[in-house]
Amino acid sequence: MTGKEAGHIEQHPSHSQALNPDALEVAPGVEHEKLEGWIPQLASEEELRQALEKAFDYRGDITITRKDGSHIEGYLFDRRTGAT
Repeated sequence: MTGKEAGHIEQHPSHSQALNPDALEVAPGVEHEKLEGWIPQLASEEELRQALEKAFDYRGDITITRKDGSHIEGYLFDRRTGAT
């Protein structure tokens, strides 16, 4: 006599019954702002700070165009705040 015939019920879904990961979500997700290709218009020091904060949130390849027209390209991944 098998487990089912003896009245035992399977506690876990079989492999054929895939779990829906969205139904298992217990905390709301975070929607990230789309920053790829973003070119901010920087007029003030505060706007520059906000743009740098967004760049760190983006975490990836960036190009900075300086006021003199020169470019700095790199991968932005970490920061340390404080006195230099």
